[in-house]
Amino acid sequence: MSRPENAPVGCGPPVFAWPLNRHHRSAWIRKFIFAGQGLCYKTSVTTDFFDRETRAQKLTRRLVWLFALAVLVVLVFSNLLVGSVVFIFIPPSLGDERWATAGVLNTGFYLLGEALTHPWHFLELIGRPLVVACISFGTLASIAAG
Repeated sequence: MSRPENAPVGCGPPVFAWPLNRHHRSAWIRKFIFAGQGLCYKTSVTTDFFDRETRAQKLTRRLVWLFALAVLVVLVFSNLLVGSVVFIFIPPSLGDERWATAGVLNTGFYLLGEALTHPWHFLELIGRPLVVACISFGTLASIAAG
């Protein structure tokens, strides 16, 4: 592999000659590793800069939207899961004899049946506003905390 005659020093593929001196060897390794990232001042670099900046801005916008979508998906699934667990262990009304005497296993099977056969009723059962607000706040706080 030879370097073109008009290329500036430090651009192009590295020269594969292993130096004998230890200090020169470390410099050669740095040059070999960072050869593709070196600054080669060409006329197309300035036009490439603006193209790359535009592309980076588009990719950043896409990443922000994908992150927002991921947060929304995590929020929905955590509300479904934790809301179901809350519904199983805390009955919606203690005055209702059916819920006061039902066991956790019966309530869990009832909720599973409602989720499979009547999804909208399932969402009404687990979608109490206070529970949804607490779960959403906890999920968003844990996401914000990192």
